Amino acid sequence: MTFDPKAYKKDVLVPLAKDQTASAAVDAAIRALSQGKGAAALAGLDSTTLFAVDPANTGDLPSHFKQLGLALNKFGSMPPSADKVRRLLQASQSAGLTLEEPAFWQQQSADRAHAQAAQLDGFVENLKTENPLGVLTPEQLGRAAVAAGFGNIPAQTLHSAAGAKGLMVAPELTASSTTVPAVLLKATGHAEFRTLLDLLTFPDLAADATFIDSLSSSGRPLTVGDVTSALGRSERARDSSAVQDAQKALGLLEKQCKDDTVLHQLVRATVLKHLAGHVKPGGSRLQQRDALVGMGIGRADAARAVAFLNPSGAENARSAASLQIAEALSAGKLAEARRLADSLPEEDDDRAERTSALARLTAAESQKAGLLDAYRTAWDARDFPEAERALTAAVRIDTEDASLSQKLEEIPPAGPAALQAGIRAGAVHLSWSATPGATSVVVRSEGTAPASPGAGTEVGRGQDLLQLVDNGAPAGRHVGYSVFTTRDGRTFSDPATTQIAFLPAPSSLVATADSSQIELSWRLSPEALATEVIQQNADGTTTTHPVANGSALTVKGLSLGVKYVFDVRAVYVTQQGREASQSSRIEATPRGELAPASDFTVQSVTTDNGSGVTASWLPVAGYDVEVWAFPRDYRVLSGSIEPLAKLTGQGGVRLTPLPGRSGPAERVVRTYRAEGISVYVPVTLDGERGRLGEPVVSGAAPNIRDGMAERFGNAVKVSWVWPTGGYLMEVSWKLDGAPRSQRITPAKYRADGGFMIPALEGVSDIAVATIAKTSDDEWASAPLPISYTTARPVLEYALAIKKTLFKGATVTATIDPRGFSGALDVMLVVASGALMPATARSGDVIARQRLALEADGSAVLQAPIPKLPSPYWVRLFVEDTAPVVLLDPPTSQMKG
Repeated sequence: MTFDPKAYKKDVLVPLAKDQTASAAVDAAIRALSQGKGAAALAGLDSTTLFAVDPANTGDLPSHFKQLGLALNKFGSMPPSADKVRRLLQASQSAGLTLEEPAFWQQQSADRAHAQAAQLDGFVENLKTENPLGVLTPEQLGRAAVAAGFGNIPAQTLHSAAGAKGLMVAPELTASSTTVPAVLLKATGHAEFRTLLDLLTFPDLAADATFIDSLSSSGRPLTVGDVTSALGRSERARDSSAVQDAQKALGLLEKQCKDDTVLHQLVRATVLKHLAGHVKPGGSRLQQRDALVGMGIGRADAARAVAFLNPSGAENARSAASLQIAEALSAGKLAEARRLADSLPEEDDDRAERTSALARLTAAESQKAGLLDAYRTAWDARDFPEAERALTAAVRIDTEDASLSQKLEEIPPAGPAALQAGIRAGAVHLSWSATPGATSVVVRSEGTAPASPGAGTEVGRGQDLLQLVDNGAPAGRHVGYSVFTTRDGRTFSDPATTQIAFLPAPSSLVATADSSQIELSWRLSPEALATEVIQQNADGTTTTHPVANGSALTVKGLSLGVKYVFDVRAVYVTQQGREASQSSRIEATPRGELAPASDFTVQSVTTDNGSGVTASWLPVAGYDVEVWAFPRDYRVLSGSIEPLAKLTGQGGVRLTPLPGRSGPAERVVRTYRAEGISVYVPVTLDGERGRLGEPVVSGAAPNIRDGMAERFGNAVKVSWVWPTGGYLMEVSWKLDGAPRSQRITPAKYRADGGFMIPALEGVSDIAVATIAKTSDDEWASAPLPISYTTARPVLEYALAIKKTLFKGATVTATIDPRGFSGALDVMLVVASGALMPATARSGDVIARQRLALEADGSAVLQAPIPKLPSPYWVRLFVEDTAPVVLLDPPTSQMKG
């Protein structure tokens, strides 16, 4: 994270100096920090921007804040906001905020989001009060948000928050350029039709209708089809002047409105022009909105229409008592709102709005009183979080009641919870949860947990402290812990408490084994009286060995190769009597010499999972033996002791035995899945090292994959996919019944692009076998057959189409045998159209003949072509079972 002083001054300090709302928020945060409110004081600020911290990149925060402090000192009071931010930084540091820790900024981001959501909720609530119509434009919402310090909130978030409170955000209406025919206004002049919308639903009246963004009634869209239907119903209605004018208006709409869009535009212009006579500038806008709703228009469209037709409201609106009361309520001045309500006279044109404002005032006073009752109940029950919640809500209603803020400052933070204690590494480990920003105080005493911070020994204190290691607890005693939280160090929450018997377990436990005994040693706390060692035997029985003095024990007479488990516990004398600590556990096995496995054999087998090997050896007393596989060229130093990591680095792979019997007791027999030829070695294990036994080379050479044989010039080309592992291949075949074979290396295969059999005729029984070689021996896989069928020879032919003036056209086909001799049935086929015939059945056969072909000569076939329109095609075909394949000439020869 880099800090740029010039960019910081331009992007943060200069805008802050111009923003009075943001500056006031910084001042409030400084006051809150001085009052001991901790990190919560910054929740209402965009502190990451003010301190130039990127929450996603909090690297080297100490260096960052050092540079920030130097820059603020250098700026001085130019601009004045620099001094303000410097005082905020100093107040934060004096309050003990851990600004240089990434966790602080992660929590701060969450607190900021929560506080901003609450502030945004209050802002929208006030905005709704100031806009009784319940509708405003995006521009109006944006200006109000900037003025309230919410200019950085996305427009979509603002719109969603407004919508959640029932405040509609909609574009401002504009005057329509659509000409309104007089016949439409004349029809709506009759008492039977409140607006043009009633004509579209004739003879029913429109209900909850929309006409601004969409055209609908009772939630159903109104279309050109509704115009036709309404016209039909009017023609069947009882005749009157209103019905006659309605028919004329509907007939005009049917004629002029060819689609729903044109209908919507014309109806919207007509309705707005008609409503202009009902919405008088200067009148009460709420009354006007309700009047439009009574005319069948939906509440949202009615509000938008009034806002458009009467944008300023009554001329004396700014001085109306109802508005003054509402403004005092919005500003959180509850006492002022009540004073205005009791002192301002009533006016006839303000009676409805005043009644509404008084109802809101009474509701706010009642809500405040209820919150104060909830605060007092929670305080008496020492439910401090609930008391704080109630007071905070009351402050939002009445911001000028100083007694509320004083009560709020006196509330201690919520008490800690989930206090847990455990013993690890000879100390007591404590953990708990607490309110962010609160200071935790940890107190210890022997016996019961302390009831107050002064009733025991303080063992830790810190802001946002959530865990502690107590290295000074008295061993062999029952101790109690209490954790209190505080904001100012004077008032404390109720504690979270726990008790624990601090009985440290033996440490540094070591086991040393020989062939028949195990020596144990450990370290004890000085307060321990004795030790108990519980021995768990292989058959599940246990034996207890008391150790009254010292910290060592030798257990004799044990069985070679059998694993034993020992639990070692320290014994203390406490206020409750004789008590044992938790156990320290260790496993040990009596063992003889680390010897290599002997009589090791390996045989290649076929398993259910594929190829594999079965290995067997004589067991080594007291040790486990594993089988490892190495590459064929691995040189094994039998009897050496090697780290297992070294064996892995040399290409060794530890084999996992397949499920099944392991052989008789005097011999170990196990089967493993394995492929290819490998060097198998028995490894006698001793922790992370092992002694190597005599190696055995075994396995099966893997087969090739995807083998194929094909004609390649005058030879047969054999190709395949080589198995990995550096193998040779042996290719075998028969030539006129006589067996042949040849070995090939990968280099030779790559150079030739495969293996070439220098013959075409008489080649059969092709197969490939894998050959694996070591310095002493070789293995061969079973030969894998490769299918091969001699390819049919390819013959070429040429066509010559000759056209004459009177006799029509003829075609001559000249066939080149290309070394083929024998009888061949051919067909000349002609087909008209743009597509060349794909088979002999796709056209008409104009000549069919058996030709006697000779290898060194050509044959000719000639035939007349029926009279056909151009274009047409001529092509030579043979039967599918013919011994040859024909190669067509260029299409220019085939097309006539």
